[in-house]
Amino acid sequence: KMLTQTLRALEGNGLVGRRDFQTVPPHVEYQLTAMGQEAAARVDALLDWIEDALPQIARGWARDA
Repeated sequence: KMLTQTLRALEGNGLVGRRDFQTVPPHVEYQLTAMGQEAAARVDALLDWIEDALPQIARGWARDA
């Protein structure tokens, strides 16, 4: 149920496209839209930055402990 709600929200926000094959049993496919691909690239870049900065971030945690 949660997956369905999440996919519907992403579809409603324009990040995911849904294709319904109108079959029994039901078969649907999801794919990222152009905006979804752009968002994924930005998240990936943020993750790369976090990975690179993690030693510096961890030093801050050690000072605060």
